[in-house]
Amino acid sequence: MAQQQQQQQQGMPVIDTGREPCPDRILDDIGGAFAMGAVGGGAWHLVKGLRNSPPGFRIRGALEVSMS
Repeated sequence: MAQQQQQQQQGMPVIDTGREPCPDRILDDIGGAFAMGAVGGGAWHLVKGLRNSPPGFRIRGALEVSMS
């Protein structure tokens, strides 16, 4: 613990050794990245649909674009 505090004070990166072993950790990180991409992509296309739809049909157009 004292060594980690010294590394933080010196600006060195601290390695987290308390996490799961490599194969499980990689799959967990990939799953998290996929979820962030899915949510971010959905939000991006929702806004894109809102902007490009004609007035009066903005919500319907946004939902159609984000679900297709």
